[in-house]
Amino acid sequence: MTDGNSYAPPPSPAERRALFKVRWSEATGLRGVPAFAPTANELRIYYRFLLAHPDRARRVESDLRHVTAVEKLDLEYPGLFARGVIHYRGGQWATAAQLFRAHLAKHPRGPWSLRAQNHLLAAAERTRETTPEP
Repeated sequence: MTDGNSYAPPPSPAERRALFKVRWSEATGLRGVPAFAPTANELRIYYRFLLAHPDRARRVESDLRHVTAVEKLDLEYPGLFARGVIHYRGGQWATAAQLFRAHLAKHPRGPWSLRAQNHLLAAAERTRETTPEP
């Protein structure tokens, strides 16, 4: 389990297989067909992963609401940069890269520009790593 300040590594190959098989069998309606149903071990891996990795999307939504609230109170708050960090931590690297670019376009020499540049490079690299080649 991770604490509130760290983020879990990506799923292992076994976890990816189990996550895919459970989701695929549910989406196709074949979970009840023995040939396509996840095994007991795959279900254990699936539920262990879910328990160890709380819902990222819900966390991202909550954090984005906080940024919106802070922006209303502090007009100089770097909202684009903060949103980029939230999406980066949530594993949404392409969205994060767009937000870092937007922040840099709006504040090319601002106090957060160096961090935004570094985060942009990291987000672009993670996007390349996770995007399959055609």
